[in-house]
Amino acid sequence: MKTQETKVKVLDKETKTGTTNGRDWEITEYTIVEETEYKDGSVTEIKVRATAAQSLGELEVGAEYNVVLFISSRDYEKDGKKNFWNSFRITKAEKVSDAEPKEEVVVPAEEDSLPF
Repeated sequence: MKTQETKVKVLDKETKTGTTNGRDWEITEYTIVEETEYKDGSVTEIKVRATAAQSLGELEVGAEYNVVLFISSRDYEKDGKKNFWNSFRITKAEKVSDAEPKEEVVVPAEEDSLPF
């Protein structure tokens, strides 16, 4: 288990629902991206799926946040092969910038007059 402070942008969110042991549940997963710039000027993007603590409320898609990520992993064996399952949880989020406004696409109206 590890915590990491970083700046991320929320790319997408998806709400999943289900039932486990007779109890209904709902969880919102966010696709977030972290950009890291190296000394040579190259940039690497790391995209992960993360959940957020309920106390944070809803995160805005397209906005940038300074976050604290709680990272954990579990290992399990299946068919004689060892596998790892990583999970990411946002435990603290401070909005740095709002989502960029979407530009409206204006489609010119077609003229409906006849050419003759």
